[in-house]
Amino acid sequence: MHRSLSNLFLVSILSSLLHPPVATAQAPTGEIAGTIADSSGAVIVGVELKVVNRSTGVSRAARTNEAGFYSFPALPAGTYEVTAQQSGFRRASLATSR
Repeated sequence: MHRSLSNLFLVSILSSLLHPPVATAQAPTGEIAGTIADSSGAVIVGVELKVVNRSTGVSRAARTNEAGFYSFPALPAGTYEVTAQQSGFRRASLATSR
């Protein structure tokens, strides 16, 4: 039976969006980061994540570590789509806004 990462992923992304972007004198950048856990609160290791800039199509990939944490640091300002997938779970996707 497939369990859904959608709600957990959504909470993770929404909490990461509450962190204001980090700006430098050269270019505004931000970070999408969070922790993915199942409904019991157990972290999920090895979740494959992909972030795609919706304007440029440039993408980056990451995996959750042993603490269920992932990070996409130094992202240029923009709108992104973030996708998470893991064997045994349904794929989850969320678009961010500026």
